[in-house]
Amino acid sequence: MAALTPPEDQGVVALWVGGLTADITQQDLRDAFYAYGEIAAVRMKPERRCALIEYTLRKSAEEAATALHRRLAIKGARLKLWWAKSQQATDNADARKYVSQAYGAPVPPPGEVAAFGAAGGASLYPSMNPSAMGARPDAR
Repeated sequence: MAALTPPEDQGVVALWVGGLTADITQQDLRDAFYAYGEIAAVRMKPERRCALIEYTLRKSAEEAATALHRRLAIKGARLKLWWAKSQQATDNADARKYVSQAYGAPVPPPGEVAAFGAAGGASLYPSMNPSAMGARPDAR
């Protein structure tokens, strides 16, 4: 059985639980996860049938993930368990989505530059495009 690999971001202290049924309560989740450490918050999202279990310590979250991955069952329902996404990854994805929609083209990943056509051969970010709206031509 494959183990659940912790994310590199040490700031991630939350676990995602999926497949919740209507009869599973916040207290049921607390009861299942509290044995592994102090829980900071339990956030249920019934419309998505999932919850986030946030621990105060990373070590506690790692112990819970190791013990409960592919073994978590509450009130007869087999639940899925994964590490929650880091806030930084979520923020970056949201920003990239916004910029992509604003410019009408996909934004390159950090560290890469986007080229503006073959003209000039220069690789620029969208904000550095001299033909973009607001750029002044050098006319003397």
